[in-house]
Formats: sequence, C-alpha cells, structure tokens
Amino acid sequence: MKILLFLAFSVASAQDINGRWTCSTETLDASGVKRALSQIIDVKGASGVLLSRRGGAGIPLRVIQEGPKFTLLGELDFEGGEHLRWYLELKEGHLQGRVWALHDSPKKWGVDWTGPVDFVLQPAADRAMIDTWMKELSNWGRWGANDQLGAVNLITPEVRQRAAKLVQEGFSVSLSRDADAVRAVDNSRPFEKRMLSLGNDANDAFATDSYTMSFHGASLTHLDAMSHTSSQGKLYNGYPQTEINSTGAHKLAVDAYKTGFFSRGILMDIPRLKGAKYLEISTPIYPEDLDAWEKSAGIKVGPGDIVFIRTGRWARRAELGAWDTDKAAAGLHVSCARWFKQRDIAALGSDAHGELMPSPVAGIEYPMHQLLLVAMGVPMFDNCDLEALSVAAAARKRWEFLLTAAPLSVPLGTGSPLNPIATF
Repeated sequence: MKILLFLAFSVASAQDINGRWTCSTETLDASGVKRALSQIIDVKGASGVLLSRRGGAGIPLRVIQEGPKFTLLGELDFEGGEHLRWYLELKEGHLQGRVWALHDSPKKWGVDWTGPVDFVLQPAADRAMIDTWMKELSNWGRWGANDQLGAVNLITPEVRQRAAKLVQEGFSVSLSRDADAVRAVDNSRPFEKRMLSLGNDANDAFATDSYTMSFHGASLTHLDAMSHTSSQGKLYNGYPQTEINSTGAHKLAVDAYKTGFFSRGILMDIPRLKGAKYLEISTPIYPEDLDAWEKSAGIKVGPGDIVFIRTGRWARRAELGAWDTDKAAAGLHVSCARWFKQRDIAALGSDAHGELMPSPVAGIEYPMHQLLLVAMGVPMFDNCDLEALSVAAAARKRWEFLLTAAPLSVPLGTGSPLNPIATF
C-alpha cells in the first residue's frame, strides 16, 4: 500500500525553500499522552526528501512550483493497508503552520491524528551554521581583552538596584535540588557525606562531616563557569584552551563570580505554556515558544536578566522515574541562542543542562553550551529544581523576582555547586 504525502509551502522565492528544515510537533498517542515528533525535510531544486530524525532512507519528494507556492509530493509503499496523507502549510512570514494527517489505524501507529496539529518549521542546524553563529553571536572583546566575567558585566549597579525593588513580600524560594546520595541513571557519581566526628565525646565536642561530590553532571544544582568548555581550541574571549591544565582553569575560573549574582530573575515555564505538567523527553523549545511565553506572561526579557527555563524534568522524574538526560532530554533548540543574544541576558538556568537531546547538530553534542559559554560568555545554572518556583510564580501571577546566588570561591575552578534563591 502506498502512503501519500502532500506538503505545501508559501515562500517568497525558490531559493527560500532550498536547504534542510526540521519539522517538529506534539500530538497524542493512543493513551492520550503528549508525544513529541520531529522529522527533517531536505529540499534542493526540484526534489527533496523527508527524513526521520532517527535516520533511514527517507521518502523522496517532488517539488512543484506554482507562482510563490511550492508543493512537495511523495509516496511510500507500506504493508498493512495503511493510508497517510500530510498537508503542511508554512504561513507566509512565519515559521509556524498546521499539519493534517489521516490514516486507517491510529492505534497501530501509536498516534491519533484526528485533526490539525500545530507544528514548527526551523532551518536544521549543522556544524557550518554553528561556526557562523559562533562569530555572529560573539561577545569576545566587548568588555576588553582581559575580561573574566562575560555577560555578567551586564549586571550593572543600576540593574541590581532595579532588581532589589522587585522584592514586595520578602517570600523566598530555593532553586536548588537536594544533594542526592542515591546512584541512578542520571546520577552516576552520587553525593557522598561522611561523618568525621559525632560531638558526643568530651575530647571531641563538635559534630563534623566531609562532603565528596562531582558537581558537573546531571544531578547537583551547579554553575558552569566559562572555563567549563571550549571550541576549536579557544575559550571565551579568545583565550587558548591551554589555559586549562592539570592545576585548573587559569582564565575564566569560577572565583571571578565570588561577589555573587544579584539581578532580575525570570521564569519561563514552558510546560505551563503548553498546558502540561512537564515536557516529554526530547521535546524541543524554539524561539517561538520563548516569544509565546513573553506574550503570555506579559513580560519581556532584557539586558542583565537571569533566565530560567522550566521543562518539568523533576516533575516527570518523580512520576515516571529517572532517565539518562545526556541521551534524551527536552530542552532548548540551538536556534534559541540567537534569541538570548538579542535579549542580552547575563546567565541562563534550566532544570537539566538546557540542551535538547539528542543534539540537533550532528557532531556537536552540546551546542548550546558552546554558543553560550564560549561565544557569548553566558554562565549556566544546571539542574535547578524549578518546581516550587513554578508554583509560587503561578500563584502570584508574577514571573519576575530578585535572583541571588553565590558560588564557592574556588581559585582555578571550572564551576561550583550553588543554591539560587528567588525572592518575591
């Protein structure tokens, strides 16, 4: 049996449709659970191919031009009597549209296509595009050749003063997850605490303990300093990667932030935007989602802000159990880096590592880390627990707050555990 695909695009010129595009959407599976779907459309001249993100030969497409409208047609033989028809329309001037798909056996396919579903079409990122963005989004030299702070320079005294005025109730919420001593698939090196003395002896009157941790990972809430990663032999501001050696980070170390972070914090609660408890694994967050959140919340991200992206990771983990977030995670599509650069944020936080996994860029495992830490000089707060903050912000209908945080002052350190605090 043949599967018929019908894809229609309205574009300004033939050149606009050429290239590789990622088409992503969410729909309901047979159990009524939201499921993220993503495919790649590769178009060149009069032909193209519809690829699954999981690979495969793909479906050949034929491009038909009718003035400014382009139609892509394709068929695929499929056993079992299934019929599938897609109609994808790219709204002129926007990267959003709708898709209709019908087939005979929704339960067998595991997806119930009973009506139009919103989708997002984005240029598919590749290494060449990332190399271009590394230059276009760069803050190298912006604050001088010897700069150690990066975008945190945007947290000026005036920004701090405005942030302090956000405190109206004096109600605070921690954004830190409790240290986890239980080994799991997302916690391969658990936090260790050992008692050194109990304080129950006349000669040993104090209870003391020691902590052992590997904070860079998927469990502990921590700060990534700009020395945490490099690209093509360079750190932020053009420092050579050789500044990192067996003794530590001799440039861009975490103790540059020993005076702490004190600025306006903003929560972007993407599951709440989509009417969900949490995002499903590998759901991409696009710039259009960030725009939609700003509109919904009535707030605009600006220079010096510290932005937190909630995916609902910890809510999902509590309900369904742990999974390996380095292999599969909802997160920011790499195209969001330009959005954050345009807003001139000072730092970015998330309830995981901020990355969409698997990476949408072949050959670059953590593209957001590369663009934020190396090009833009934006430090990252990883593994924040944003569940209590989500509840507190929603109850107040306030998505901005005073954000304070202080890393350990570790000379030569590439990061630090920390406890960010949101105060309303």
